[in-house]
Amino acid sequence: KAIKSDAFWSCKTLCDISLPDGLKEIGRSAFRSCEGLKEITIPKSISNFYIEAFSNCKSLESFTAVRSVIEKFIIETEQISSKPVLHILQDDDDNDYIEKDGVLFSADGTGLLYCSCMKEGKYIVPENVRFISYRAFRNCDKLTEIVLPDGFSSIGSFSFFGCSSLKYINIPDSTEYIGKAAFMNCGIENIVVPESVKEVHEYVEESYYYDPWGPGYGPPDEIYYHYMGTFENCTSLKRAEINFTAENIQHNMFRKCSSLREVVLPPSVKIIECDAFSECPQLERIIFNGTKEQWKQIDIRENSVPINVDVIYRE
Repeated sequence: KAIKSDAFWSCKTLCDISLPDGLKEIGRSAFRSCEGLKEITIPKSISNFYIEAFSNCKSLESFTAVRSVIEKFIIETEQISSKPVLHILQDDDDNDYIEKDGVLFSADGTGLLYCSCMKEGKYIVPENVRFISYRAFRNCDKLTEIVLPDGFSSIGSFSFFGCSSLKYINIPDSTEYIGKAAFMNCGIENIVVPESVKEVHEYVEESYYYDPWGPGYGPPDEIYYHYMGTFENCTSLKRAEINFTAENIQHNMFRKCSSLREVVLPPSVKIIECDAFSECPQLERIIFNGTKEQWKQIDIRENSVPINVDVIYRE
């Protein structure tokens, strides 16, 4: 009825295993570091399941389970080191998802929810897709090009995080929302954010410090903020063009974009936050689509724009 925690931990030569019908529980770390395991089918009878059971299963290519387990897998997938193809054991009345070629979609086809890391090369997103979900392509490091359809509207947080081989992606003129750290650690070489975008979310995490000699309760003595930029550490990015009416260039937005040479900014910018362009040693020029007087009014925060950058005014 149960496979206990650590039961097969580090069985590196285990390539295939058949789990029995009637199995109720798979414990934490049950198959941890089974580096040869390529596929697994979780029986419909399962009621207690931990995604950590398959952490560090580096060769896992196929994962089959009922909808509830698949949903848990998608939400917690960062806890393991692979993103296998997902297959859903569907009941007759269960048609909430569509799986096609390693990509999972919502039932109506408008949402792209998950992509396996087995996907490689160029991928054309189906024309009826309107949003890409949270972490959908995260760490898909074999993809080189993504083509988004006309009518597309939303890129979820961390959607393309860690897509290190992704060189090209278009953001359609219909796009309205870009989530937190959506392109962080990506391989993109050029990016254009269109006028249609209404919001680019900023990732910020608070941490607290309490004086060890203090009372140990009440408000913290200090609060620290950790930011993750939308395009942070995109080390192949050479040019970026921001066309929507952004009022602030966010913390860390282009931090550590070590190949970045040129940036185009809109006249709506009022603040360039700390570290927006820090550690961008090759940044040569900022093309500002406004006047020199408008540029002078911008609040340029500490360590945001390198001193030796040329600013070119369009108006």
